[in-house]
Amino acid sequence: MRCQLLRQRLAAMNLLPDKCFWAAIVDYHLPAINGAEVTSLLRTRSPHTLIIGFSLDNKEKEFLGVGADTFYPKPQITDVRSRLRELA
Repeated sequence: MRCQLLRQRLAAMNLLPDKCFWAAIVDYHLPAINGAEVTSLLRTRSPHTLIIGFSLDNKEKEFLGVGADTFYPKPQITDVRSRLRELA
């Protein structure tokens, strides 16, 4: 499993036309844009990507409402690899 960390929305959006991601783990609290907005953009540009939203706050409705496949509160997403295997 290879992981690529993207800290800025523009970096993530610029990669989408060139790369195919199996999964995206999106935090709600991001600089300049929130995770629900990123999820919405990602879902329209990459409809088959598995999108996992997470946050310290209860943002499940926001993530699922814009197309995330699932949501985990941050304290519960400690073992990312096992969570991805569950969803595969």
